[in-house]
This record gives sequence, structure tokens and C-alpha cells, in this order.
Amino acid sequence: MINSYPENYKVTDINRMNCRYTLEISAVDSDKEQDLIVLMENPSVGDEYEMDPTIQRLVNYVAKNYKKMIIVNVTPVVATSNLDKYVYEISEQKHKNVEVVKNIIDNVSDKAELLVATGDLGKVKGPDGRRASELCKALQDSYVELMDMVEKTSLFNHMYAIKLVGDGNKRFGGHPLYKSADCMDNLTGIKKVEGDDAWHLEEK
Repeated sequence: MINSYPENYKVTDINRMNCRYTLEISAVDSDKEQDLIVLMENPSVGDEYEMDPTIQRLVNYVAKNYKKMIIVNVTPVVATSNLDKYVYEISEQKHKNVEVVKNIIDNVSDKAELLVATGDLGKVKGPDGRRASELCKALQDSYVELMDMVEKTSLFNHMYAIKLVGDGNKRFGGHPLYKSADCMDNLTGIKKVEGDDAWHLEEK
């Protein structure tokens, strides 16, 4: 289901060619000072005119606490399904995607925070509903390169999740869909699992 943005929010920037690198949503007349960067898996159909269900949940429950919310992704490749068709494009885009996100981080407010909301990148499924190993690897490679960059910035000490998902110590930030309103309203502080080069997460 697609919906228009509420009157008190507007898209103030979108970086889109064949992919969608960023989507910046600002609160109108907000007295908040913080910016929030939201890292998800890949863009869907949301744009500067209409919200897809994921963006709508972020606007409804998370954006109210921030001056603006900048949505970026592990990969900028736009797809609502069958992302496994784009494994080559995901690999080709990862370096440019990191450059775009780094530029955003360099220009956000000093009080900016990062919401890691990729979902479980170890269990991404193909069109037949089974785990797509090649796709998982491509997404995880892009995620690690991006988060290695984040580790060198001030956002490393200001990371949050809606909820951690995954098995055992292999945890990722939960995706906004199907999470409770309480989890969305009260983000969980997170950190990198010590010594884990694959960038799994744990609660602070």
C-alpha cells in the first residue's frame, strides 16, 4: 500500500538515477536538532511523492524524534522482490554506495545517530522462498564495507536498532516492518560484537 507524506513531513533531497542512493525526509517546523541516518537493505518503491509501507512506519514512529531522517541502504539497487536477479549490480554498486553514505555522514549534524535496520542479511530469500546464498554474500560484503567506513566516524558511538534479529551471536538490526510500536518508539543502543569482522551486533 502506497501513501502520500503527511503535511508535516517533506522530502528535501533524493539521490536517484537507475538506483536510489538516498532519501532525505525533513520535519516541517521541527524544534528537534538531531539528524538520523537509517540503514536498510535496499530501496523499494518509495520516492519523493509517496511512501512505501517501510517508509511510512519510519515516518509514523521514528521521524518525530529527529529534525530529518536520511534513508540509505546496504545496496542502492531498487527492487520490491527478486533481488537475487541483481547480484552483479549489488557488487558493482557497493564502492559508490559507500562514498555516497560517507559524504552524508560528513555533512550531518554533530548529534546525528545511525539506525541499523537491514534485517537479517544471513537469511535473505530468493523467489522460491529459500535462502539465496549468492545474494546473502553480496549483501553482506556491501554491508561490511559500509560499516567498516562507519566505524571510522562519530556515528560508531551512536548506533541504534529497532530490535536485533538473527541467530546466536550473528545479529543484525531488525527491519521496520512487523516490529511493535514500542520497539519503534524506543530504539535500542547497539555496538559491534568485539573482534567480529562480519559486523554482527549486540546491545550496549
